[in-house]
Amino acid sequence: ELVRLEAAAYFSKTNYDAAKRVLLAARDKYPDRINVLDALVMFYGKTKQFKEALDNIDQILRLSPDNPQALINQATLHFNNTNYTQAVSSLDRVLQKDPKNVPALLYRVFMHTETKDYKKALEDVEKVLEIETDNPEALLYKGAILIGNKNYEAALPPLTRLIEMQPTNWKALRNRAIANLHRGQLREAGEDYEKLRKQLPRYYVAYYGLGEIAYRRKQASRAIQFYELYLKTVPVGNDSPEIAEEKKMVSDRL
Repeated sequence: ELVRLEAAAYFSKTNYDAAKRVLLAARDKYPDRINVLDALVMFYGKTKQFKEALDNIDQILRLSPDNPQALINQATLHFNNTNYTQAVSSLDRVLQKDPKNVPALLYRVFMHTETKDYKKALEDVEKVLEIETDNPEALLYKGAILIGNKNYEAALPPLTRLIEMQPTNWKALRNRAIANLHRGQLREAGEDYEKLRKQLPRYYVAYYGLGEIAYRRKQASRAIQFYELYLKTVPVGNDSPEIAEEKKMVSDRL
């Protein structure tokens, strides 16, 4: 622990060479100490030396083949290197040993959503909710995945449950507003967009939604007001295809 603290002190001062010397000296003295190897993994990961980090994880797994933290760290490093199949494989090993490991399940959900494998992501979300019925992260994921699948009505219960537990959860409010807007439930969508706007006054999604609701209700001046606020607050540069399309549509309507 003293070795870890000394290395952390050097690291906090960006004296990376000194931190590395401390950790390597400790590994030379205690080559089979998992906590020393784990500290090296953290050091190499933070300094983006991924090969060295993975080498030290391999050493940990030789000493402790089912070490869950080492496997999760291995998954993170593979993911950062865009080796998605290997990243998921590391999490699979954790879950084969401990099928109810909620952090590993949620991490695998994240990886599946990043690679757009929504079917597998939803399967893992359901596994989490079987273990922890009201897990906030799983409820949020479930709503988002169902919206992505255009199953807007089914997205409402998990999002509503999350909002009951966390009334100011802006992501849940945003997603429920989007689901209701797609369902044509303008009043319900508008209520959530208004809450979102009060909580995040410069969040462009709220202004787009309120503008869209006003446009559908043929409230021209209100639609113009919110569409103009949308264009003032939407991020500039590196537009996603969705945002580019939204901007064009709003500009055309103005």
